[in-house]
Amino acid sequence: MQVRAIRLGFYGNRRRKVGTVFSIKDEKSFSKTWMEKVEKGKAGKSKAKAKSKDVYESELGPSPDDQVI
Repeated sequence: MQVRAIRLGFYGNRRRKVGTVFSIKDEKSFSKTWMEKVEKGKAGKSKAKAKSKDVYESELGPSPDDQVI
């Protein structure tokens, strides 16, 4: 099964960065907290980047990029 990391996570002895598409062995390995399923032919990064920013803002406040200097 192909999945995309929507948050930083760890699978297969590797750290998976936001937007990384990778394969998992089975449904039991899927974690809805930091992965999303990828349909065949739709492995773009735009949705993951948007989700990661939303998660960051909702959990940690505005991102450092949003701060006014």
